[in-house]
Amino acid sequence: MNLTTLPLSALQPSPQNVRKTGGKSIPELAANIRAVGLMHNLVVRTGIDGKYEVVDGSRRVAALRVLIEQDHLPASYEAPCAIMAANTDERATEASLSTFIMREALHPADQFEAFRDLVERGTSIADVAAHFGVTELFVKQRLKLANVSPRLFDLYRQGGMDLEQLQALALTDDHEAQENVWDKTTHRHEREPMELRRRLTSAEVRANSELAVFVGLDAYVAAGGAVRKDLFSTNDDAYLTDPKLLRELAQQKLALVAAAVEKEGWSWVEAHLTLDHSQLYEYQAHPSRPIVTKPSKEVTDRKKAIAARLEQIHQEVGDLEQVEEWDEEAIDALRHEEDTLKLEVERLDRDLEKWSDKAKTEAGALVFLSHFGLQVHRGRLRPGQQAKGDKVTGTPKADKPAAPKKTELGEPMIRRLSAHRTLALQALVSTNVDVALPLLIHAMANRLLFNNSGGSALHINPTNSFESHDLHIRAGAKDLADGVAWKAMKAGVDVWLKKGLPKNSDAMREWIFKQSRDTQLQLLAFLTALTLEAGHGKNGRVPAADAIAGILKLDMAKYWQPTPDTFLAQVPKALVIEAIKETCGKADADKLSDAKRDEVIASAGKLLQGKGWLPKVLRGPNYGAKPQLAAPAPKSAKAPAAKKAPAKKAKTAVKKKPAKK
Repeated sequence: MNLTTLPLSALQPSPQNVRKTGGKSIPELAANIRAVGLMHNLVVRTGIDGKYEVVDGSRRVAALRVLIEQDHLPASYEAPCAIMAANTDERATEASLSTFIMREALHPADQFEAFRDLVERGTSIADVAAHFGVTELFVKQRLKLANVSPRLFDLYRQGGMDLEQLQALALTDDHEAQENVWDKTTHRHEREPMELRRRLTSAEVRANSELAVFVGLDAYVAAGGAVRKDLFSTNDDAYLTDPKLLRELAQQKLALVAAAVEKEGWSWVEAHLTLDHSQLYEYQAHPSRPIVTKPSKEVTDRKKAIAARLEQIHQEVGDLEQVEEWDEEAIDALRHEEDTLKLEVERLDRDLEKWSDKAKTEAGALVFLSHFGLQVHRGRLRPGQQAKGDKVTGTPKADKPAAPKKTELGEPMIRRLSAHRTLALQALVSTNVDVALPLLIHAMANRLLFNNSGGSALHINPTNSFESHDLHIRAGAKDLADGVAWKAMKAGVDVWLKKGLPKNSDAMREWIFKQSRDTQLQLLAFLTALTLEAGHGKNGRVPAADAIAGILKLDMAKYWQPTPDTFLAQVPKALVIEAIKETCGKADADKLSDAKRDEVIASAGKLLQGKGWLPKVLRGPNYGAKPQLAAPAPKSAKAPAAKKAPAKKAKTAVKKKPAKK
């Protein structure tokens, strides 16, 4: 080949260039050529009319032309070219193909380290991004990946982990934390990127949580709070690293809201960071009802806007559900927006309520945060008080002195165990029409006749509680998917789809009316089960669900076992020792009290296997009760002695004649 320089006007594409697809990242290549120059010459062959065909380098030619158009290169610029000696189509194709086949792609790890080296040598992130025609975020992501623990980075280079796992570990700059999370996870599902992120941020708060949204990110940062951003998240995820500060700021803001409500004249106002359904249930409603005042124009306009948006959401969800492969995330986001807007309407309506002075004297108000934001419930009685007729009876429970703090399960574990319990109850209700029908009637009557949303475990909106557990499974809670209950419910969904239940609403209505009464009732039982929610919040229990569990004689030991992977390794050592003590006795527990955590977990896995031990959140009223042994049979009920004797002897004895006198 002869090396020379040629003006771009003398170059044209070659039919023998094997690249027919791709090669679209021209702006990035142009930026790189502008920064560092053309690093590789073009390969050309002699064409016709004094032109040269580009056998290798068509992207570089396109990038050079962009630079000329942008006045970064003169119009007379000549590119370095190697002119092929053998000017045949066959040789041109070989030359073009060899440049792609013989070129070995750079390993991503080498790229990450190269970006890091450039920055460490003084090149700014902005300049690196400009030189390679990429965004500054792209460069920051590569720097993050290059900063992962050297041991884990080398493992990625050798193929021991994939890029998404490396991205998850890069969420923190703490090499020790990265290695601890990786080394303590052995099963495949534990090393899913979402699960790795969850473990790395278990002590932090997501920026989109109700607590963080209520306080506001700006207020949190202004108070000195640090934020950890996930550079690889498509949702711009961030984590607040100081939960204590966040809670303090939330309490201060709640106190201001409570003070404003107190000025309305209520005898008491309590502010809570969280208040789950079981806790809220203790604050019964005052027997009187408020007068609803006329709304202002602003409130009226807002409610109209919400109604229009709810109608739009209903249409959007309907359109999404017509698609064969649903976008579940989009539907979930719309459902969440729908619930939030409905809650806002309820809040606007409550703000129009005018209570009597008598009610304000006897009752108070609750200010708390829920999944949907700030909540203010007026006209509530203290725990211990009840509404009977139009009177308030009972005495408020006295505040008990604070007891020494015990080691307890964390809220994430309680939520997961509650999910197991919910699935177990759903599985039982889904095939029990005799229980499902009364539950549904009770929930509908409670809501429709008395506008009372409490006292039932069914979400008659309706909300598919089973789907929420399906989301937990996709998020990494794989032990739910391994459970008997989840498999039963999943199989139930498949059964009804196989029976021909259509997804289209109109077709579904027609199909249901054509079914027998038994089939309709079976479907009703299954759908009722889907709405059931047995646990949420800090204590993981719903009183109404406890009642259902009693009716069905739910035994969670049939649906859940305390294994090292799903439970024992994720709770405090003290709780594991306590479980051994309850199940096997004090002696076995004492033997392990001074042992290392890993030894305790391994021993507990063997000692508790098949023993039916359950954490408190999963226990029912009959937990721990010993099975009743059959009472000893009375002597008269014993089998005749003749049956114990040889058959022949017994026969002789029966035929023996009486002795003569």
